[in-house]
Amino acid sequence: MQEVNASRITAVLRRMPLIGRLGVSRLVLAMLAAAAAGALIGGGTSLGPIWLAGHHNPAPTATEPGGSSGTLASLGEPSPASVEKTSATAAPTQAPKPKPTAVPGAAVGLSPQPAAGIGTFTDDFTGDTVGQPPDDNWRIDTGRFYVELVGTNKVLESYNGGIYRISHPGVGANLTMSVGVVLDPGATMAGVAVRYQDASDYEMCKLWNGKLALGRYRNASFNLLASVPYSAAAGVAYRLNFQASGSTYSCSVEGGPTVTAVDPTFSNGRIGLFAAGVVAFDNVKAIGRA
Repeated sequence: MQEVNASRITAVLRRMPLIGRLGVSRLVLAMLAAAAAGALIGGGTSLGPIWLAGHHNPAPTATEPGGSSGTLASLGEPSPASVEKTSATAAPTQAPKPKPTAVPGAAVGLSPQPAAGIGTFTDDFTGDTVGQPPDDNWRIDTGRFYVELVGTNKVLESYNGGIYRISHPGVGANLTMSVGVVLDPGATMAGVAVRYQDASDYEMCKLWNGKLALGRYRNASFNLLASVPYSAAAGVAYRLNFQASGSTYSCSVEGGPTVTAVDPTFSNGRIGLFAAGVVAFDNVKAIGRA
């Protein structure tokens, strides 16, 4: 049946004006006829795009969902031109955000000394490496201090030995400083220092010998300026607060007693922490004041 259809289609094609003028060979007519016959009986293989007299057939069309008609590109197969356009207009990769810089007077976490010596310094040691001394301009003056992990929280811990001291450039002469402390069993002292000159000279607020004490360390000699009975238990968290304004000092335990004293010995200096025995320090904060 396919042969009969092909013969009839060949005869029809010969009578078409365009085919006659082009002088198409019998072989091409046979191929066209065979393809048409295959389509009529539901079989055959597509011959693909056919070139006749130097002209390409139009791009095949397809119907999109909803009934609208378009080229294959409209169904998700982009043309080379559209690919080029897409590449040219693609959104640029977002550059990483720059790290923030210290701003005087702003709480900026692990920051260097604020400009002009007045600002805010805080440190909770989360950015430091466990088992190593802290970064961010801390200076160990005596003994050993390392960042340790307690549960999921990083703390600065002094090791057992003598009186260990660590200091920081601070935020100016007049300031309020606070720190959380936890004494291990056997620890005998934990404190905070202001107007710190070196390991032998500074003003201090400390938990020591059953007292909350405010004193001066001068030429490696301790002078008690004021104190109040206060017993610090091992394993309990306390927050020490120490304020310096001119020659007046105020030392307190958050939720507990306060002692004050006047001492003109030091007018400026660093801030610091010190301990005798194993003590954990955390959430250091210093606020400078004009």
